[in-house]
Amino acid sequence: MPTPPPRQPLQTRPRPLDHPHRHLRLTRSPAAPISAGSVFLNPLVAATQAARWSPAGCPVHTDSDGQLRASAGWLLEHVGYRPGQKITDGVRCSERRTLTLTAHNGVRPSPH
Repeated sequence: MPTPPPRQPLQTRPRPLDHPHRHLRLTRSPAAPISAGSVFLNPLVAATQAARWSPAGCPVHTDSDGQLRASAGWLLEHVGYRPGQKITDGVRCSERRTLTLTAHNGVRPSPH
């Protein structure tokens, strides 16, 4: 099997503002929420889980390693999270995508 190309370092990856086709474009208004990006990975699932969840509408795909993965967005919505929903003070699901978190009311990410 061919070796995959090396992944780009995080600091050189495009920012969400560079992806209007993915509906991640944010207004540049100072009052606009700050996107933390999509922070949820599609989890690995067993074949029995995939067989149970797919008929219920959960998108399940096989990754490049041949492992099954379920849609993180579908799972979040299935357990009750919705676009725009408050997670905690100053943090919400994006108005457009459940699995993208946004900061509000002056909340800023902490340095690593």
